[in-house]
Amino acid sequence: MKILPISVQTDLSVTKAIAVVLMVLSLSGTSGWIQQMGLLGGLPLLFAGMGYCKKKKKNYGDYLLQLFKKVYVPFVIWSVVFVILHTPLHYLGLTGGGLFSLHETGQRCWEIVFSLCGYDENLCALYWVFRAMLFSGIGFIGLYLLWSSVFKDWSVQARSLGV
Repeated sequence: MKILPISVQTDLSVTKAIAVVLMVLSLSGTSGWIQQMGLLGGLPLLFAGMGYCKKKKKNYGDYLLQLFKKVYVPFVIWSVVFVILHTPLHYLGLTGGGLFSLHETGQRCWEIVFSLCGYDENLCALYWVFRAMLFSGIGFIGLYLLWSSVFKDWSVQARSLGV
């Protein structure tokens, strides 16, 4: 693993800290401009930091495989576990909402695996972050590749014109 210079590590740490503070502010029950600033600034800043950490790697297939293993697989496993445990936990008085029938449990498990939704809203309310992390990671790689190909072509054309 390549060690980044201290200034880059510090910049990333400060960026992640600011993003986490903004997210905590937005999710802590505040309202108005503080909540909007946290949601509109914190989450994209956090995902941009995640994308910046991975953009230096040239093997994007390995990055996407690692993202799939670290985000999609835990999302599916824990979502399915909580959907299956919803009914027993409901009988113990630990969850709200109605009971899931066997058909609804199967349908939710299917939706978790194939469309990244259907998880138990009462137990897994913030699981939308997993889906956002997966799609933003894929999106950042796509935008990075698009951006680098566009500017690579422009720089080649500019050099050929003598600029």
